[in-house]
Amino acid sequence: RVERGRCGRCSTPCTASRWPYFLDRSWTVPGTFLQVIDPVYGEPVQRPPNTAASLLHEHFSPSEWQSFPTLGSLRAFLVSRLLLWVALAAALVAGMAYSGVEAAVTFGCLLLSALFILIPWDGVRLYALSGPAASSLVPARTAPP
Repeated sequence: RVERGRCGRCSTPCTASRWPYFLDRSWTVPGTFLQVIDPVYGEPVQRPPNTAASLLHEHFSPSEWQSFPTLGSLRAFLVSRLLLWVALAAALVAGMAYSGVEAAVTFGCLLLSALFILIPWDGVRLYALSGPAASSLVPARTAPP
């Protein structure tokens, strides 16, 4: 049983027969049925296209797309930075074990907590470059849409 309420902004009661129509129409292209208005700017919100290519472009900043002319060079950069994070984590653990000073261990754990964020973050970005969206991009200079 569907509770009676309002379907979005319209004034019709939300009944069981009306609910599927509301769901189908509310997530279509903006401007066709319901528009979400940004409360700060007062303009309609532009929804992302949610394609594989747009998701790939969201993983990287525009400066990264401009700095690396090919996907291979971007992938090499990510692999080298990921290896740097892992080597730094191993050096921190070895340094904490070698020193045995409580302050050094505390500071090392603080730095390790940052590395535990950076390693998966770069790993996911590297994984995104090996997906189907990356293979469909032209290997020459690829700029975000």
